[in-house]
Amino acid sequence: MKRFFIFICTLGLLGVSAQAQRLTSPFYTQLKSKMAGSVFAQKNPGLNRLAWMRYYPVSNRVVEPVGTWERIGYWFDSSDTVSAMAGYLYQMYISASVYGATQAPARLDENYFGALDSFEHMRDSFNVQDSLSFYNSHKKEIKARLANYFSQARLPKYNADDLKNDYVEAAFLNTLKNSAGKTGRAGFTLVRAKWTASIPAQEKAFFKKYMQASLQELSRQVVLYEENAASLDVLDKTAGRYNSSSKQYLYRPATDECAACTYASCRKICRAVVGRENARSASNLRLYEITMRSQKNRYLTAADGKTNFISPDGKKYPQWQYHAAALAVARRDGKFVPVVIDKFLFKEPVEFSAWLKKFDAKTTVMYLKPFRLRAADEKRLVSPDGRKGKNIVKDGRTYTPYPVGK
Repeated sequence: MKRFFIFICTLGLLGVSAQAQRLTSPFYTQLKSKMAGSVFAQKNPGLNRLAWMRYYPVSNRVVEPVGTWERIGYWFDSSDTVSAMAGYLYQMYISASVYGATQAPARLDENYFGALDSFEHMRDSFNVQDSLSFYNSHKKEIKARLANYFSQARLPKYNADDLKNDYVEAAFLNTLKNSAGKTGRAGFTLVRAKWTASIPAQEKAFFKKYMQASLQELSRQVVLYEENAASLDVLDKTAGRYNSSSKQYLYRPATDECAACTYASCRKICRAVVGRENARSASNLRLYEITMRSQKNRYLTAADGKTNFISPDGKKYPQWQYHAAALAVARRDGKFVPVVIDKFLFKEPVEFSAWLKKFDAKTTVMYLKPFRLRAADEKRLVSPDGRKGKNIVKDGRTYTPYPVGK
């Protein structure tokens, strides 16, 4: 009898879990019906859903790091998180309805890219594992923003008072929680892309021009690092005692660092389009920094199962703990064109889904951050004042080469 009672309880819990993932509300049904009737949406759903999704146009404004007092202010002002939460839910409503989904995905995958833009654009970080509790305590403000977003997009009216929408939103927040890593940041798993795209010759030439321009500029620059000696495993700690608070001033050639190449490419493209009223204006461009990491292992795994990626020239790279690249999603003649700029894996700009196929789908997680010019990166990415053998000098300080494993 006891075992039977446990069995019945288990079935009940499974039923609740399944119910929580179902997407059933009058509003969602109406939204899904509208998207099903859109020839444009259904022609290429993986990309054309972006036409209704919110995004952050590129800007030339340089963002300063979050200061101590500003961070303290976030403890008392939740408006930034409310905006991010509403933004995520809106993006999920759009994406799921375009796909005709009847259940929320277990985890976010590449076909939902763009859904996390509002969280990634926040000034301070937020642990998405706390999303449901935050939603429950700020539901009124979040729903007010959702109603405004759908009104601005001229989509079916969102009813903030319909409790059935709560179940849909709880399902989306469960997806968000399941997509979180150890740090509370959510990412996308890799699956088969639900879009088709090719890069027109004109677009490829445009992005290749700025890819080459950024690499030419980077060839004269370095990336500066300031680290505690104790954090560098390669230092010879057997040579004597060391002070763990001492600093090591290091550098790497900028063209050797994927994050620097990504930032520089995005910066070039950003400055090329901001303020220009043409087909490539800021209002027609989404610009992201991609970071790929392994969700299971220390090092990234390539599509062939090996932990060493291969350069376009056939050379084997050292193992990567992460890899970064630039993603530009342009809209031209009514079509979305996703282009990745990554000189480490391709000699020229390449279509997004083709780039993703370089990585092992079972172990890789992708993070997408809307691009911003950042003061901290501008200070680290510099031209040396001089050289002393293998060392470089900047602002009177000597920097030694950063130790990189083979």
